[in-house]
Amino acid sequence: MTLKEKVENIMGNFLDRNKNYAVHTYVRNGVTENIIARLLIPVNRTAKSKEEKYSVEWKVADIECNDFSLPYDEIMDCYVNSCEYGRIKIGKSVVVILKNGMKIEFECCGERI
Repeated sequence: MTLKEKVENIMGNFLDRNKNYAVHTYVRNGVTENIIARLLIPVNRTAKSKEEKYSVEWKVADIECNDFSLPYDEIMDCYVNSCEYGRIKIGKSVVVILKNGMKIEFECCGERI
């Protein structure tokens, strides 16, 4: 399986499984884990797999003006991570590691935004 297929499969399954819920996205420094940016991707989103990137687009007031792109040639790894709070498993997140050292985490917390 190529990295492109891996990203499409993992992200596609995650977004489909959580299609009725908002997704919290955290852009982190991969070394220090410090959050650089936070995004809230609402329910009215569209995922697109293009030749060079995987993108998630969403609308604000019926205007398609926001997107989050993952260029395949900048991705080092993509995997599913189990989220736990103490001993309670609260779900799964997707982690994308970029070659520049940044880490992007996609989490679903059950919010219908």
